[in-house]
Amino acid sequence: MQPEHFQPAMPERANLRMLIKSVVKPWPRLLKVVAESKLIKGVPSASSTAPMNMWMNRGNTSPPPLSMRPSGRWGGCCNDLDAIAQLDFLCDDIGLDTISTGVAIAVAMDAGYKEFGDAEAAIEMVEDVAKGTEFGKLIGHGPEQVGKHFNHDRVPVVKGQSIAAYDPRAINGMAVTYATSPMGGDHTAGFVVETNLEAFGGTLDRFSAEGQVEASRNAQIHMVLVDTVGICDFAQTGFGAPDGVGNVCKMVVAKSGKPFSEEDWTDIGKRVLQIEVEFNRKAGFTKEQDRLPKMFYEEPLPPYNKVVVISDEEMDTTFNFFKE
Repeated sequence: MQPEHFQPAMPERANLRMLIKSVVKPWPRLLKVVAESKLIKGVPSASSTAPMNMWMNRGNTSPPPLSMRPSGRWGGCCNDLDAIAQLDFLCDDIGLDTISTGVAIAVAMDAGYKEFGDAEAAIEMVEDVAKGTEFGKLIGHGPEQVGKHFNHDRVPVVKGQSIAAYDPRAINGMAVTYATSPMGGDHTAGFVVETNLEAFGGTLDRFSAEGQVEASRNAQIHMVLVDTVGICDFAQTGFGAPDGVGNVCKMVVAKSGKPFSEEDWTDIGKRVLQIEVEFNRKAGFTKEQDRLPKMFYEEPLPPYNKVVVISDEEMDTTFNFFKE
């Protein structure tokens, strides 16, 4: 547990949770409504729904973590739903990034430090970060440092940033985004799952290289503007509606009093990306950092037994629109 003197800064999500808790009571009733919502019925157990339902069934009255991707990351380390909820909650309380911390612990387990499935060990490692132990500091520095410590090369990071649970071997477009994004392995920088999966209207072959660079390029140009303008990643799904981008351009015009078109949207996105890449180059990054770890090219992913098929040459064409 945390030392008595340890008082972590309350992260944003926890602040929101406390605010909601002070307004909506009792929590069990709210959670029951959410759990029975048609919007999340049938969500796999690795998602946020499972820890939430489990938390309720155990008689807890405080809000559980309601986060899908971190729960998926913790689920790879242990299959104990109580532990998954506790790990997610601990990260919120301490102020740790849940994806990076989950990957760091998974790397330690993959290196043989602890066994996969050891929930108590996973919890202890997270608590060590709060305690400031030597190993806790290592985990707090992220998976890349954990891999170096154990001389272990199976570390799913790009430019030091952990990738999310969208395995690039299953969706090659995500391989392009992870590898080329100036921010490192960030799935939100160019999310192309919907263009690859038929269930979301996708038309690309997710196991093929064809069309994946273009899809990632367009997604990254769009998302960098979403981030620049300050639109929530989830709220920006409204761009998929007819005239979605056009409506946002109208908002910019109304605020600035200056013309702003969809062409301007794209042009500024390209300029911002070029600035970010140039910043990285001046900081010492080269094309060698625009690559995925070898494991994604060499270790087939079950059950389809596929690997990433995007070549380095194709990766290097992602930002072919840069101006001199």
